[in-house]
Order: sequence, then C-alpha cells, then structure tokens
Amino acid sequence: MLIKRGKQFLLLYVLVLFEIGIFLLFVPWSGFWERNYFLQAYPTLTSIVLSPTFRGAVCGLGFGNIYLAVLELFNFIRRHRSVSQGVLNPK
Repeated sequence: MLIKRGKQFLLLYVLVLFEIGIFLLFVPWSGFWERNYFLQAYPTLTSIVLSPTFRGAVCGLGFGNIYLAVLELFNFIRRHRSVSQGVLNPK
C-alpha cells in the first residue's frame, strides 16, 4: 500500500512539474502576460516584465521544470525496473 502511494505521489509530482513548466514556457509570450493585474497596479514594472530578457528568463524556468519532470520520470522508471528485477542497489 505504501509503495502504491509513493508511485501515485511521484506521478502527481511529475505531472505538476510538467504543467508548471508548460505554463511558464508559453504564458510570457501570450497576450495574458501583457494584460495582467500587476502591470496595471504597478506601472513601473511594465518595462521590466515586458522585456524579452525577463520573458526569456521565465521561459528558462519553464524549461527547467520540464527537465526536472522528465528526469524524475526516468529515475522512477529505472528504479521500478531495478526493483522488479530483484536488484536492490542499482549502480
């Protein structure tokens, strides 16, 4: 039962990482980014938030999240194969 919960938690974690990554990858280049609450409430942030450098940095965080999701998924698959084959300490 505990192993099944661990698998479910890990898969949920990977899914959340992937979704956040996709969000951070595409939203900075959408119209939503230009029409948000913070730009209207704090107009001094407009030049920073709308700059391509800042948008690129946010996209970089998105790529990082997607990379971590894929890495966690591959590690999960590798560990699952090791356990199913009876290997306790994979190298």
